[in-house]
Amino acid sequence: MQYILEKELLDLSNTRYNVTIHTADEYLAGTDSNIFLRLYGPLGESREVRLNPLMKGNFFERNDIDRATIEVPESLGDIYKVDVRSDCMYAGAGWRLDYIKVQRQPTEKGEAQPPESHFPCKEWIDNKRVHTYTVSSGLPISSMLEETEQSYDSGARICVPAHQSTTYTDNISVEVGYALTEITAFKISTNTQLSVQRDFNGSDKMPSLQAALQFALRTERSNSGQMPYMEANTRTVECNVTLTNNSDEEKVYAIYINRQKRIHTITMGDYCFKLPEYLNQRFDGVRELENANV
Repeated sequence: MQYILEKELLDLSNTRYNVTIHTADEYLAGTDSNIFLRLYGPLGESREVRLNPLMKGNFFERNDIDRATIEVPESLGDIYKVDVRSDCMYAGAGWRLDYIKVQRQPTEKGEAQPPESHFPCKEWIDNKRVHTYTVSSGLPISSMLEETEQSYDSGARICVPAHQSTTYTDNISVEVGYALTEITAFKISTNTQLSVQRDFNGSDKMPSLQAALQFALRTERSNSGQMPYMEANTRTVECNVTLTNNSDEEKVYAIYINRQKRIHTITMGDYCFKLPEYLNQRFDGVRELENANV
């Protein structure tokens, strides 16, 4: 898998995220337990980070607002999901978490302030399991759709000898669905042009991007609440044509396929992704090739 990134725009050097946590104003809401946080963005996810050493004073107390900065080796993009876990140490370890806010620090000179992701938690964390929260506000998420139709060379060839007719019948394999290998990405808050195609073939970043785009598409389709199926499907297109060559030389024809295509332009915070989706495909005739070796 690969996708195109603007190397200069998506700065993959160390990136810092400011985290704000509010403990609820309720009786026994505070905790002395160790609290762990994991961040998820379209460009990756962080390791699980223990917050306690990153904070000052007596933190996670009732009605406290505590702050920490998490540093990651590569930008995750803007955060759309977090995992929270407690080790539930000591007696009365239950913690009433009100909300979490996460904001990426600017990574470029003159960059506008990145969006701040708001996660309303409003939950007692009194066990050791992972609690997952998704963004509710602060992080712009939207999806625009453009539909096009195009005819392309399938790569199949028909050779018709001089003064003969040929009937060609075959099923050509095509892919329909989301084309993850063709995703393009850029950072909205700058005008720098696309400069480098960065190959993430075999990288562990693709699952993060896929999960983020699934989340964005599901957010736009909140009525259904269903996750889009992101893997492409292989189908066959039936091709049936009879060609007659009345010339003195062999002729070679290319088989063309017509496909309907959607381009999902997905915005998540400061990042924009273009995700192609291929719909129905059908036989679209043949084209004679001037160069028989093509």
